[in-house]
Amino acid sequence: MKDGQPTEDEFCTANSSIKNLDNYFIGKRIGQGAYAVVRLGLHRSLNQKIAVKIYEKTKLMEPNRRKSVKREMKIMEKLDHDHIAKLYEVFESHKQVFFIMEYVNGGSLHGYLKMKPNRQMPELEAKFLWRQVV
Repeated sequence: MKDGQPTEDEFCTANSSIKNLDNYFIGKRIGQGAYAVVRLGLHRSLNQKIAVKIYEKTKLMEPNRRKSVKREMKIMEKLDHDHIAKLYEVFESHKQVFFIMEYVNGGSLHGYLKMKPNRQMPELEAKFLWRQVV
């Protein structure tokens, strides 16, 4: 961070640069949170579907938000589990931060819970679901 502004390369994983954006086609929005939007993407040379989580840097001006995104990146880099979407790389442009992730069809747990009464899952269903994950 320089003069209160996020700098480029602040969020990049090893061997990442804005040139990496040329490797991807970014398509329709498939999700949205408070600080980021998720779009369906395609790795051009591998012809592989991906998910692209895009943070606008203007929404990361507050130090705690920026720290949270960096923490998310560091944690996701270390995760390797069949039931957790993999993070392939993170890079940034002057205005955005891009998380390139494994595309998982079927929606999110958050979206699923939004359809449930009181946004809660019955205990037996939760036990079954988490038994599959652990």
